[in-house]
Amino acid sequence: MTWKKTVTVLVVSLLLGALVYPRSGIVPTVRADSRTLTALHDSVQVDISCVLSACTSSTIATNQMRKLVVSSTGVAYAIFSNASGIWFTKSTDRGATFSAPTLVTSTATQGEIAISSDGTLYVGWLYFASYSGTFKMSKSSDGGTTWSGAVSVGSSRGSTIPFHLAVDGNNVFGLTQNGLELFVSTNAASSWGPKFPPYKAILSADVHVDPLTHDIYIFRAAPTVGWYSSSDVGTTWSTERETYADVDYLVSAFGMTGTDKFVYMAGAGTGLHRVNVTDESIQSVTVSASADNTTRSLAADSCGNVISGNKTGSDLYVQYSKNSGATFSSAAVVTTGADSSSVAINPVNGDVLYLYEKSGHIYMSTYAGLLDGPADSCYPSSATATNTPAATGTPASSATRVPATGTRTRTTAATKTPSLRPSKTPSKTPINTRSLTPIKTPIKTQSLTASFTATKTATMTPTPIPLLMKKGAVGGSFVLGLLQNGTLTTWGMNRESQTNIPPCCGSGISDIAVGTNFALALKGGKVYGWGANTKGQVTFPAAAGSNITAIAAGGSHGVALTNKGIVLGWGDNGYRQAAVPPGVKDVTQIAAGTNHTLIVKENGTVQAWGNNAAGQIRIPAGLKNVLQVVGGLDHSLALIQGGTIVGWGGNGYSQSSIPKTAIDIKQVSAGAQFSLAVKNNGTVIAWGRNDYNQTYIPPEYTNIYTVATGYANTILGLRSGRIIVLGDQSNGVDVSRTPTKTATPSP
Repeated sequence: MTWKKTVTVLVVSLLLGALVYPRSGIVPTVRADSRTLTALHDSVQVDISCVLSACTSSTIATNQMRKLVVSSTGVAYAIFSNASGIWFTKSTDRGATFSAPTLVTSTATQGEIAISSDGTLYVGWLYFASYSGTFKMSKSSDGGTTWSGAVSVGSSRGSTIPFHLAVDGNNVFGLTQNGLELFVSTNAASSWGPKFPPYKAILSADVHVDPLTHDIYIFRAAPTVGWYSSSDVGTTWSTERETYADVDYLVSAFGMTGTDKFVYMAGAGTGLHRVNVTDESIQSVTVSASADNTTRSLAADSCGNVISGNKTGSDLYVQYSKNSGATFSSAAVVTTGADSSSVAINPVNGDVLYLYEKSGHIYMSTYAGLLDGPADSCYPSSATATNTPAATGTPASSATRVPATGTRTRTTAATKTPSLRPSKTPSKTPINTRSLTPIKTPIKTQSLTASFTATKTATMTPTPIPLLMKKGAVGGSFVLGLLQNGTLTTWGMNRESQTNIPPCCGSGISDIAVGTNFALALKGGKVYGWGANTKGQVTFPAAAGSNITAIAAGGSHGVALTNKGIVLGWGDNGYRQAAVPPGVKDVTQIAAGTNHTLIVKENGTVQAWGNNAAGQIRIPAGLKNVLQVVGGLDHSLALIQGGTIVGWGGNGYSQSSIPKTAIDIKQVSAGAQFSLAVKNNGTVIAWGRNDYNQTYIPPEYTNIYTVATGYANTILGLRSGRIIVLGDQSNGVDVSRTPTKTATPSP
């Protein structure tokens, strides 16, 4: 074959974009003696071939912009740029190989990439024409195979670098780097409208979306730290929270663990600041300094892991934290003689992905086993490579907590409590000693707290769910679960169409609740419902159509909380459980037992109404500092600040008698005549009625994220996404069922 034919064949092959290049094309790199990490895939060249050799002088420019994202299925997507424009590539094998890069746009030299829960990719950049800057965006719905034409987002308003992106379903947010303007699209970036938060001129800003509550957070450094939040897609904003802590230049990441949610910020200096947006405090820790204010990169996940990349001298380093940024490992060398980096965490297996620029090319190293091991995994699949020793870890300097000012927000979740000691398993009944006789008590008496369900044999569901359960709820014979991405999963009996999720509620859900045979969902501040309606359970008052922040359900009644702290009730009112007493206001949390309703007020006190046959609404004298209340069939529980519990009402099975081991608690749940509590260390204790082993928690389940209870069932939601079903198996909620995400197409 002639030389010309060889070139022609190569160019045609590249134009088809059909080549995937292995590690054999890696440019060798020299390692420093101080290196302590071994990569699963080391220095794999990402830009190994572009069409017509256009990948010369590749760069990821500045760490201010995110260049690397990972989907919920573990596919890594990266962008880089050069004189030809912005290029895109991906890896489907944990960074072992990358696809042939494709051109996203030829009108920009750098940009930022983001991904939605449904896998849609977005790339945004800044376009200059006749000294007028315009932000533009392109998206791909097929994994980056094809890209849409560029859509104009809005004016740059003086910014000279691209804008930051955040995605929440079909809502896409673009924030100017100088923080002067936030652009919002509610139709997957097809069209845009500006929102104007009350900003002052600042040094740098970033935007994040809470995947559970869908709240938007905008953080800025000026250089002191400040932030705003919005719970209505950027229409209205909180007052600014501001502290004296300063960041040399803003690079940030959003992460969470349990009920705590953090935004991490760092720059050139040694200070890394984490803002706890749950209790609005700031903690400062020490990390390795970076060469300048553009060479720091950060990533965080929902397992409490944080990654920091930095440049010292001419070398790139990585540090990691497994305790939500309280301490970090010592810095380990990734590569020598390199420039900027971008980091990410694979949500499927906990891989640490480190993308970097070196000598005009782009590389990525993948580290397995740094964050989590298979014996105690937060990830659905955490197969750890045999050649992945962790970096030598030393605690960072002592943390100092700085209280931040700001208004208290209303929420249905319990807030942070101190770390704990391991709990003992309360049950004395072996899990396999009881025959599975049908339930004898009428299902209509079931306790209906917003929690999860589980079965007697205590084995995991056959196919793990790859997303965390934000919340679960157990009805008379069915389960409804809210996943981290705002979609629903449901299984069980369907006689009243209670497991038929309607078209309204296929995505974007922020809260759920169920009664005996009906379900409620909250979306965009509006309450939706389906299933039985014999007592008006899903016939809502007009006020439930907007500005709702939380919902709860009893046996046949529903309750909602507005953004002004007002409570609404509807449905069965035989015990006045749906009739809100006059003067009830300033409410922060709601709950419902079978025939009674409970609330927590802003001052930390509790009020209740409805059936009081067993004293379930007789509030103990002096009860205060309450974070969460729940109701069962005939008893109630309150979680107190500091992690203790108070119980009252029916106690025929000791369901209201709190065990001495119930300390350092972060969540409580009440079943028909039994109770559960989740500790901060991820273990669960249970007490009360145990005729179906509903209070027997197998000791191997210690990494529990949340729980839910029904009449005789307990559900454990593990951080890996698995759902463990315990208790009665005769009511359609058995262990053999594998919850699946609904296929309902439209929001």
